[in-house]
Amino acid sequence: MSPIDRLGVEEDVVSLACAGVVSTSLALTVLNAYVDEDNYTVLKGVCSSLNLLLDLVKREPFCDEFTLWARSLLDKHRELGWEPQSGETHITSMVS
Repeated sequence: MSPIDRLGVEEDVVSLACAGVVSTSLALTVLNAYVDEDNYTVLKGVCSSLNLLLDLVKREPFCDEFTLWARSLLDKHRELGWEPQSGETHITSMVS
């Protein structure tokens, strides 16, 4: 699936969950599939969705668990460094 399609799927499911058309658990399941995402544009969309969901749950008793889960979703990117890697595209280098 192309990056723009991955971004569209993610944004659509989260928007539908916020509107109550689909369950929030479905949105979280879809977001969980982005754990290995390396495209900057898609990751930016994922982060925006996580912030939107955080705004919805920040006063809920499970907010800390949500925050830990969201961080674990992006944990892979902690290993990225400042130095460009050979063969890395400009968009991928923006993730670092």
